[in-house]
Amino acid sequence: MYSKNDDTAVGGGRPPSRFKASGLRSRHLAAHVLVAAWVVLALLAASIQQTLPVARRLAIHLLLLGAATTAIVVWSEHFAVAMLHARLPDRRWSNARPAGVNTGVVGVLTGVWADLPVLTGAGCALLVTAAAAHLVVLVRMGRGALGG
Repeated sequence: MYSKNDDTAVGGGRPPSRFKASGLRSRHLAAHVLVAAWVVLALLAASIQQTLPVARRLAIHLLLLGAATTAIVVWSEHFAVAMLHARLPDRRWSNARPAGVNTGVVGVLTGVWADLPVLTGAGCALLVTAAAAHLVVLVRMGRGALGG
């Protein structure tokens, strides 16, 4: 479907979409790759259950803490922006929250696997902080959008 702005004789083609112009395509591709990496690691851990001492537990946590949490953080922001017609959050902070989540997950999983309670606690604190920051962003988007 074309709009009146899509006349190629007048303006030389379609105007750039908000998705392409904002750089969201590359950011979402990176998020897809990250989620896929967590899923591959979970499948790998599940397939070598005889070798690792806590492979089943590791596989579940790789899938749920790694892949699912990363996907939720990335896509809940995306859908909040799309559904609420909200402004895009600052790119640095939009990248910092998934980075904090993933760093926290790595810290938790490494701390549990290596039996380092301090690392587990630090990873957990980072994970909770990133999730709380994400919640604050979503609430602020909801309050400022659609006349709310």
